[in-house]
Amino acid sequence: MQERHRNRKIYFDEQSLTTEKYVIPYLKDFIELTEQSEILEIGCGEGGNLVPFIKRSCRSIGVDLNEGQIQKAKAYMKESFPEGNFKFYYKNMYDVTVDEIGQFDL
Repeated sequence: MQERHRNRKIYFDEQSLTTEKYVIPYLKDFIELTEQSEILEIGCGEGGNLVPFIKRSCRSIGVDLNEGQIQKAKAYMKESFPEGNFKFYYKNMYDVTVDEIGQFDL
């Protein structure tokens, strides 16, 4: 087992880096990311993939079935972005309504 498997913060940071380095540049061909952009990640885990969007002040929502990972996501994000525009839900995505979380650009 690698250290990244024992230390979820390392994995969280790796996700953030990968999204910043590869996903964001790819998306720029299809969508302009602005402070008005609304991002949803289903199966977000600790939320590392949402970090580059939060850094860009996008409204970011993460949904996951694992309550422990959602608690870590909330803690990691609150530590790094106390004023960030994000929320995390411990729920089955099929039980989430548009009224509850809104609509998204991505």
